[in-house]
Amino acid sequence: MKNRNINDLLDYLDRSPSPYHAVAESAVRLKKNGWQELSEQDSWDLQADTGYYVIRNGSSLLAFNTGKLMPSFTGFRIITAHTDSPAFRLKSGKLKESQGVYKTGIEVLGGPILSTWLDRDLSLAGRVVVKTEKGIESRLYRKDDASVMIPNPAIHLNRELNQGFEYNPQSQLSLLITASGGDKLQSVHQLIAKEVNLEEDAILDADIIAYDTQKASLTGWNKEYFSSGRIDNLATCHAALEAAVSVSGQDAVTLTALFDNEEIGSRTPHGADSAFLEHVMERIVLASGGIREDYLRSCPASFMISADGAHAVHPNFAKLHDEAYAPVLNGGPVLKVNANWNYSTTGETAAQFRLLCRGAGVNCQSYLNRSDLRGGKSLGPIAASRMGIPSVDVGNPMWSMHSIRETAGVSDHQDMISVLQCHLRQSGK
Repeated sequence: MKNRNINDLLDYLDRSPSPYHAVAESAVRLKKNGWQELSEQDSWDLQADTGYYVIRNGSSLLAFNTGKLMPSFTGFRIITAHTDSPAFRLKSGKLKESQGVYKTGIEVLGGPILSTWLDRDLSLAGRVVVKTEKGIESRLYRKDDASVMIPNPAIHLNRELNQGFEYNPQSQLSLLITASGGDKLQSVHQLIAKEVNLEEDAILDADIIAYDTQKASLTGWNKEYFSSGRIDNLATCHAALEAAVSVSGQDAVTLTALFDNEEIGSRTPHGADSAFLEHVMERIVLASGGIREDYLRSCPASFMISADGAHAVHPNFAKLHDEAYAPVLNGGPVLKVNANWNYSTTGETAAQFRLLCRGAGVNCQSYLNRSDLRGGKSLGPIAASRMGIPSVDVGNPMWSMHSIRETAGVSDHQDMISVLQCHLRQSGK
């Protein structure tokens, strides 16, 4: 089981170079397990013990199993994760000719470790918006082979490169696309259109990011680790999906929310700080014959696990951690706690998660920042504060978070799946 899950995870990571691809791949996996897609614009006729999913913006997905359709009495069992990762996003795709090369500007999306994006085999992925006879249509786009790059200057020309050099995203991190000469190019869209057999003016716009073409792989002397881009947070998306499709016959409605835009604050129509989750939960209650009061009653009876990456202690930088709260790879899922509520964990919700770990036979670790360092945030406080749902923030430990290539533990991934399965099987309070 462990080998199957980890190999399937590597495949999921490779198939998901952008949030749009991650949602499309998630939908494929749900369909294979008999889950049905719903439209927000349609009326919902829900059946008991049936799996459904809803997609918004092509980059966020909410999947739920109706259980016995009694959410007002049993509450919801919720998992949240996010589909986006720090990246370089193309501006408008316009090309500029410089020193015999076409290049295009980027916007820095989220907080990547900038230096890790240089001297890599990069390519482009996302979605293109095209005009068709039926109107405007969004299509997935991915160029598989290495096709763009951001080279470093030679150390001989920039002697400060190893002394804490700071890259300027506007002037020094443009993507180099192709040699100039021949036909004059105006935008990347021209190149994409030609590649997918469209007229040059067929692409009206696009949401395109750069990604690393190196495939996800097992690493470590005994292959006890795995490395890939976008482990934060696609690894948890995969774990949540694996748990969701493996659990049925439970009392409570189970719900897995894969949100886009966590890395930029979640305040978008399809992010965690939107009404997406609230609307879906209320519609489930209404479709099961309840009223709005039943939905409001279901929120405090629910329990949410906000699952995101956690900081593993780094053997070369151990002083960046509080030694009493320094999770290790393959040491089990991590409870994340913060006094300023960057995480939603409370004493009560932490206790519930510890019991879930105990029930799954899984070790539980804890992470708190050094008292003199400011930490990150996650999805838990956003959804919990909007809806009054008891919530806990957890994650699997990883190295190099927000690098173009991150590393995590193989057994931790299976442990997270086991704990999430226990969570979804729970009866109501």
